[in-house]
Amino acid sequence: MPPLPLIDLGSIDLNRVLYDQEAIYKINPHRYEMVQLNGVVYQDAGQGLVVGYKDVTDKEFWVRGHIPGRPLMPGVIMIEAAAQLASFYVKILRQDDDRFIGFGGIEETKFRGT
Repeated sequence: MPPLPLIDLGSIDLNRVLYDQEAIYKINPHRYEMVQLNGVVYQDAGQGLVVGYKDVTDKEFWVRGHIPGRPLMPGVIMIEAAAQLASFYVKILRQDDDRFIGFGGIEETKFRGT
């Protein structure tokens, strides 16, 4: 049995964007096809929770070749999206820290569904 989600998405107003693409561009260095975070809709510094999103379109560099006819976002891109969200969040919480935030690795990961 998979673990329970960390947050109930039904409890979040997904239309209330806290940080849009322009705000993200001011913090994250990613551009062009490597932008995997388009907005942040929830944050709770006390619990260390953040929810962001990626607007996936048919223009993504991987769509044409990753399971043609049924494009499925590659796991490595999902991990990159999570890393961009995490680094953005850390930089928001530590605005006085100008060090580069990078992603070092991931262990024991399972993708639960499409």
